[in-house]
Amino acid sequence: MAFIDLKYPHSNFSIAPARKRADHTLPLVPNKIYLHIFEYIAPPTGPLAPEELAIFTKLSYVCRFFANHCLARMFEYFEFAGFHQSCESMLCTQIAAKQSLTLAIAKTVRVCRFSHWIIYKTDSWAVLFAPRFIDAISHMKHLRELRFCNSSVDARLWNAIAMLGSLEKLVFDECHFVPVSAHTSVSEDDSKRIQVSHLQVMACTGNCQAIVAIHPRYLCMLVVDMTLAQHIDWLGQSALTELHLCFKPVFFLTQDRYLERLPIVLACAPESGLATKYIVHLLRSSDSDSPVAVSWTSLVASQIYARSDTRSHSDQICHPWSFDTSFVTH
Repeated sequence: MAFIDLKYPHSNFSIAPARKRADHTLPLVPNKIYLHIFEYIAPPTGPLAPEELAIFTKLSYVCRFFANHCLARMFEYFEFAGFHQSCESMLCTQIAAKQSLTLAIAKTVRVCRFSHWIIYKTDSWAVLFAPRFIDAISHMKHLRELRFCNSSVDARLWNAIAMLGSLEKLVFDECHFVPVSAHTSVSEDDSKRIQVSHLQVMACTGNCQAIVAIHPRYLCMLVVDMTLAQHIDWLGQSALTELHLCFKPVFFLTQDRYLERLPIVLACAPESGLATKYIVHLLRSSDSDSPVAVSWTSLVASQIYARSDTRSHSDQICHPWSFDTSFVTH
């Protein structure tokens, strides 16, 4: 399959597959018909199911046009799990080695998930593989969404993410941010900071370099827990249109502290973002009818509406404040 050219994997201008019956040449079928067939086999709404993956694997051997489309669809969603070595980690190694076919495949990845890669020992599989992954991710030029779940994140990874010019959404869930050192630091140069429109940081530990690594001017949607939100100092520089502040149940042990911080965080919202939608997630839906939840809802809602009243004198239209007592998990 070394002949495959994935430069334009979705183009209708590729040469249509030749059709023959014995020695007779049959009329060509327009490429868009094949594309409709591919979408019928596997609608482009998410990762391929195992049976769909098996079908696309076989179709990729038919001709160059089929290979261009099928391989791009097969590797559109990619996941690295730190439990053990897998075919994905092998492919990552080949990408880092700059093999021509795998470099082409890397350009087809749109969504990448990195899970269970917490570094416990210096000789662990996660530590040994990390440099290869960081090198490989820099070749995923068309990556739109990058997710980290229960993983370690260091300055090298932040700097690699900053090179992804097409990245739109960045998610960290239950991750550990490794403190920077004298040899590895996150760039504070605006031209080298991460430019994403959607950032989510939930239940993470350690020194969160997201505060420094993210360029606020491009950020439209922010989902964070109050632990991080109270340390963010650039909300006023952002272009937020939606802000989610999440209180995890464990944080109710220090309810006064976080409720006092809430209006301070909201006060830092961008002055130009009068149409910003603010959502505060307090409790799980099963607890939302409890007396405590009702009283807390009233308290936090009063703080939010007090914030909105301070803007009511503006000549610009202020959209209604949105309030939600359900705790969201992603």
